[in-house]
Amino acid sequence: LDGMSLALIYEDGKLVRGVTRGDGSVGEYVTLNVRTVRSIPLSIPKASFSTFARLPAPEMIRIELNQLLKRVIDLYSTDTTGKIVWQPSQDSVEVMGDEQLLIRIVSNIILNALQSAEANEAVIVQVNLKKEQQQAVITIQDNGGGILPELMDKIFLPNFTTKRSGSGLGLAVVKQGVEQSEGSIEIESDVNRGTKFTIRFDAV
Repeated sequence: LDGMSLALIYEDGKLVRGVTRGDGSVGEYVTLNVRTVRSIPLSIPKASFSTFARLPAPEMIRIELNQLLKRVIDLYSTDTTGKIVWQPSQDSVEVMGDEQLLIRIVSNIILNALQSAEANEAVIVQVNLKKEQQQAVITIQDNGGGILPELMDKIFLPNFTTKRSGSGLGLAVVKQGVEQSEGSIEIESDVNRGTKFTIRFDAV
């Protein structure tokens, strides 16, 4: 399972009977897709990667991030590769964004973090949300293997991956999604100590 697989199944999930819901609740929708992608092998030619990475134009609505992040984190509550520690903001934090796109962004980063676990060691992923002045700040930090300094400028490139089975699209989709949402993303990483992503959006 990689970020590309999760995102693609999430897109195609609209075709799965009983998953699409008209009341806007996405939790069951994504949960089913996470289970589905683990049982169905996925093979996509490299020629189609660039097409897949072109995300549709976001449909911007007002979103409360505490609630959205909690819903995404709950998807990984039974994951055996690591533990997610959730620190919500004490205050409501709202942004203008595309709900499905924001779910995809956070899901891909958490999945990437869980896959960073060293052999026979469970990874701890810390997800924090806070409001700084007029910005919503999401940080996702793991204590996994980290990223080599010489690879730091490549991790957001399409088709680049350090995993044997990775597509190289998970973080490329993250970066493009953040930019489409008029946000910014930063990454810090230390080998053998872990990686931290910081995402910022204008708060409303």
